[in-house]
Amino acid sequence: MVAVITGDIVNSTTRKRPDSLVFSEIDHILTSVFEVMEQKGWLGAGDFVTFRGDSFQCILPAALGLTAALMIKAALKGGVDIHAPQVTEPWSCRLVIGVGEVTHRASDISKSNGPVFQISGRTLDAMPRDHFLEVKTPWQEANDEFELLCRFLDIIIERLWTVNSGRTVWMYFREGSTQQELADLFGISQPAMNQRIQGAELSVLEQTIRRYQNILQNLLP
Repeated sequence: MVAVITGDIVNSTTRKRPDSLVFSEIDHILTSVFEVMEQKGWLGAGDFVTFRGDSFQCILPAALGLTAALMIKAALKGGVDIHAPQVTEPWSCRLVIGVGEVTHRASDISKSNGPVFQISGRTLDAMPRDHFLEVKTPWQEANDEFELLCRFLDIIIERLWTVNSGRTVWMYFREGSTQQELADLFGISQPAMNQRIQGAELSVLEQTIRRYQNILQNLLP
């Protein structure tokens, strides 16, 4: 059982800059995220792709699906590019975590296929414009609970997160650091780091990830 994340960037064509620059910036951010996931051993070199300038897809173990999705959203919100010293513009994305079976797992994700790819892609196509995260599985019982979790995460990410929130969540999941270590990485005081962590609702995100994993574990045959 795997997770296929399919997503696209919100309002990528409305920025007052040439499309080539915008799409290059988005590609650099997404590639940064996928490179970090590859370093963590979550996916292989052919398990992710960016396309059309503002869309992306990756495949990884089902249990890591929500963590990976939050990392993608955090990096985009924080304008994180590990190959550039400066922070780029913040971005938002709509994405679907499809959970299911793979019929054929190729070394290149574009050549892989199976029900999970259909679940992920079709759900993104049908997603309401005011939704930004969906988790879809073959089990309706799980989908009903994931719907509530996703709407809750939409409120946190889309309404409450700042650019600093995105950068904080990104560094937390990338480094797995303590609060003081994060403060040192950002060059700020520990109390200031604590405020950022609370503002990003990191403890709630961790609880939600655990619930996501428990739901899947309880339903997997």
